[in-house]
Amino acid sequence: FIDEGAPRLYSTRDFLPGAELYEPYARASNDVFMLYHGFTDGDDNPDNCVELDFPLAFPSITTAKRVGLPPQQDHSAHARFLRALNVPRVTRYCVPGHQRAYEAGGDLPYVLTTIAYVNNASAEVLDDHLEQLGNDPATWSRTVWRNPRNMETRRHIAEHAIARAAKAELAASRTTADQDKAALARAEERLAALANEDTRDAAVEELIVKLQAKRPDISEDDVIAAEYVKARRIVARLRYEVARKHLLSEWVLVGEILDRHVFAQAAAASEATSDDPHAVRGEL
Repeated sequence: FIDEGAPRLYSTRDFLPGAELYEPYARASNDVFMLYHGFTDGDDNPDNCVELDFPLAFPSITTAKRVGLPPQQDHSAHARFLRALNVPRVTRYCVPGHQRAYEAGGDLPYVLTTIAYVNNASAEVLDDHLEQLGNDPATWSRTVWRNPRNMETRRHIAEHAIARAAKAELAASRTTADQDKAALARAEERLAALANEDTRDAAVEELIVKLQAKRPDISEDDVIAAEYVKARRIVARLRYEVARKHLLSEWVLVGEILDRHVFAQAAAASEATSDDPHAVRGEL
């Protein structure tokens, strides 16, 4: 029950252990997933990456641990993860090269090579967004985004981009979250009425009369069964829509927090030390 042709943003924080929880996204071939993927020690060897005909980047060990996915070396678990997402035509699957740092128990000083793919676009999408941040785009782009030591800053920038996309999607929605919740309540009430033998006849009485006037051969049981299936689909779609808008609203809130605190401080730091990009980076 995901509408075709409507790209959406999801983050690794949406995924928890258990392939059954990925099922709502299994047919979301046009959706967008923000999954962290990185290399350690400057290891940018294309043989250490995952190539997919799909707008998806693979999660790093850090992210996998944070959201409860198995470690990166567990090929079978990640293969199930890909199958759960229904990823077509996996051209090459291999383990990124940061396993050594993970086993050593240290931090992962990896370069965030890919933060988000948006409709098969590359991470340049975020570079475009980054140009709008701060009063010195060149400094942001060269000394913050490109520098692997500023992982936290790059994460803020990526989350800010997702927050903007979430805000735009909410603005483009035909219905509000409150309208969806009201529609869901009505749909669940109708589904309950159709499931109850004492109330289902009354719930479809007018429809039965109308349909039998056109098709005398149709039975009441056929009408009730068809309406029950239809009602279940409507409830499932509305439940998904309510959950989706809740997630988008949370991302919008993340963006507002970043605007008020993180980027406001970054702009002040850039203003105070505009002649010294290294000082700006240190302040961030």
